[in-house]
Amino acid sequence: MGNCVRMTIEELSRRRCSEKTIVLLITGLDNSGKTMVLNRISGDPSHIVFPTIGFRTVSLKYKSCKIKVYDLGGGPQIRSIWKKYYSDVHGVIYVVDASDLSRLSENREVFSELITHEHVSGKPLLLLANKQDLRGAMDELDIVDKLDVEELANSMRCPTRVEICSSIYTDLKGKEENPGISEGYRWLLETILKDYNNLNNRIKKSEIPRYRKLSARSSVLSKAGSANPFKPIREFLKERNNSVAPAVQ
Repeated sequence: MGNCVRMTIEELSRRRCSEKTIVLLITGLDNSGKTMVLNRISGDPSHIVFPTIGFRTVSLKYKSCKIKVYDLGGGPQIRSIWKKYYSDVHGVIYVVDASDLSRLSENREVFSELITHEHVSGKPLLLLANKQDLRGAMDELDIVDKLDVEELANSMRCPTRVEICSSIYTDLKGKEENPGISEGYRWLLETILKDYNNLNNRIKKSEIPRYRKLSARSSVLSKAGSANPFKPIREFLKERNNSVAPAVQ
């Protein structure tokens, strides 16, 4: 009986993902570790990377869904093209070098411009506080505070999750020791799948004239309701207050 139930659940899951294509954008400032993060997601063990000049596209699979990831360069000259991709994606991964305190102000400004853009607001967003292997790296609570993440995510109705990670933290067999990347990536995809039809329709509507696009955006945001989309951090805060060493959300 148990096997039958499990097979039924797996079949329903396959059907739910059948013929779906999810498009993601991974971005952040230059030298934040975006390419290494994407290597971990794709299973590429390479630790030798070069700065992304322009962009690259990586094709992956999740269950039976097709995943397309746009890896955009983070240099000042390249950031002006980011917005050209916003209307085409279902969700965003933003990577922060949590050890570089000198660029907090720059990160706050860039992240704010990203999440408040009309084609990003309302879409799921995963924020990775990378380079936790370096001394002085900020944890998720510091990142949320310094980048005004909670206020921005709530005001723009973006379901958001923050994870600490280290893109070079693997054991001798290549297995990820810090699961922040894989758990955050899985959360992002599952969150997108739960609202796939709305997100996909929004992408399709982005091709119509601007006056209708604004109406479509209002419709999407109104469906989000008054629920707080930033629940993962609120849960983390409660656990932190109730435990000396809380588990990372």
